[in-house]
Amino acid sequence: LGITCAGVAALSFRLAGVALIPAMVAYGVLRFPQQRFRSLIPVLAWVGFFLLLSRSLPLTDAPPYPGAHAARSRLDSVLATLPTYAYGVLDALLYPFGRGLLSRVYHVAALGLLAIGTVGAIRDYWRSFLALFTGAYVSMLLLVNVRDLRYLYPLIPVVILLTLRGLVLVLRRVRPSWTAQRTAVVAASCAVVVSLSSAAANWTPPRRDGVADRPDAQALFAALRALPASPTPRVATFKPRIISLESGVAAMPLLLGAPAVILRELCERSITHVVVGDLGIFPLESDQLRKTVAMYPSAFREAYRNASFTLLRFEPPPAESSTASRCAGTS
Repeated sequence: LGITCAGVAALSFRLAGVALIPAMVAYGVLRFPQQRFRSLIPVLAWVGFFLLLSRSLPLTDAPPYPGAHAARSRLDSVLATLPTYAYGVLDALLYPFGRGLLSRVYHVAALGLLAIGTVGAIRDYWRSFLALFTGAYVSMLLLVNVRDLRYLYPLIPVVILLTLRGLVLVLRRVRPSWTAQRTAVVAASCAVVVSLSSAAANWTPPRRDGVADRPDAQALFAALRALPASPTPRVATFKPRIISLESGVAAMPLLLGAPAVILRELCERSITHVVVGDLGIFPLESDQLRKTVAMYPSAFREAYRNASFTLLRFEPPPAESSTASRCAGTS
C-alpha cells in the first residue's frame, strides 16, 4: 500500500514518475516465484490512475516546443541529450576546488569511482527495485526529447551512493587489512570533506536585492517587451520564469552542451533571441552560450546591450540551412 501511494504521489507531481511502471513490471517478473502477482498491484493502480488523470485533465501529446520532435534519428537525439546530463553528474559530484583545473582532476577520479561502484552494484544488486528503477529512469531521460538538469535530481542520491561504493571497493583492495567499519568511516569522512570544501569554494554572499529589482534587469525586460510581435519572440535566458513574468515573452532556460548541439537546440525550439549575461548565477550555461556565439558569430546579431546583459537575435547561419528550414516550418 505504501509503495502504491508513493507512486501515485510521484505520478501526480511529475509525469517523469512514469519510469516507476516499467521498473515495477521488471521487478514483478524477476520476483514472481516469491511474490506472485503482489508486486504487480502497484502497476495496475498506477496505470489506472494515469488513465483517469489523462481523461480528467486537458493533457495533450503535442511536443512541448515547436520542432522538438523534428525528424531525426533516435541516435542523434540520444547523443544530443548526453552532454546535458553529463554536466548534471559533475554537479552531483560537487566542485571541491571551485571551477578550476583541480576540480577537473577530481572529477576524473570521481567518475572512475562512480564507474567502479556502478559495475559492482549491477553485479550484486541488479535484481533490486532501485537498480531497475535507475535503469528505467536513465533510459527515459535519454529517449525522451526533453533536456533539463532538474530531471536528473532523483538520481543524484544514486550517483553519490555509487561513487562512495566505488571508493569503498578501492579501499578494500588497497587496504585489505582494514575492517569494514574503518573502511566505511574513511569513505564517509571523504564525503564530508568534499562537501564542506565544495561549500567553501563555491560560496557567494547572499544578494539583498532580487534579480527583477536590478536596474539592468528592468532595462532588459523593457527591451524584451519592445520586441516585435511577429515572429513571436522566444528567448533562451537565465531565470526564464522571471523573464516571462516580467516581460511577457516566452522563455526557456540556457542549455548545456557543445556549441553545435546548442545551436541545433535553439533552432529546433524556434528561439528568436538569446540573453548573454546571468549575474553570475549560471556560470557553466553562460560560458557555453558565449562559446556558441563566438563559434557561430553569423547566427547572432546584437539587438540590445547594457552593462550586465546583451540581447542577441538568433538567425541560423547558412551552414545550418537544413536545420533552419525545419525551424521555419514550425515557427
